[in-house]
Amino acid sequence: MNWRRVLSPIAAVLILATACGSETVETSPGSESDGVTSRDEQTQAVEQPPAPEIEQALTLSPRSVSAGAEVSVTSTILGGWFDFSIWNGSEWEPTVGALQAAEVRGGALTIPLGQDFNIDDFGLDSPATIVVPEDAMPGNYRLCTFGNADRCGTLEVTN
Repeated sequence: MNWRRVLSPIAAVLILATACGSETVETSPGSESDGVTSRDEQTQAVEQPPAPEIEQALTLSPRSVSAGAEVSVTSTILGGWFDFSIWNGSEWEPTVGALQAAEVRGGALTIPLGQDFNIDDFGLDSPATIVVPEDAMPGNYRLCTFGNADRCGTLEVTN
């Protein structure tokens, strides 16, 4: 068998498809579609449902920030430590071990997930300032008084 004759037509099709910059992706056999999915349909398939509305027990200002930005936190009862979670499409997922307010001795801190730390039991006068972690990905976040998912506020981190 002359392999050059068999491979030449296949190579020509592959080169032509690559040169045309095809925007389609084959789906698995047996799917109900025509076997081709556009890039726009793929993008829509990975979009997450919106974060649920929660009671804003903490007032955050501003509510739309970039990573590394300061956020003012106001409430009638305010501690110096906060949980910071991102909406992953189905639940609030912790992104850090804790955030410490700038007004606490030692200043604004981000404690990484899995790292041990101690929290002194104290309250702060409102408002307090937290710093959004530098590595925060764009998305919807929930900031709660540490260990209290009933005392929260939401914010959006943008690029």
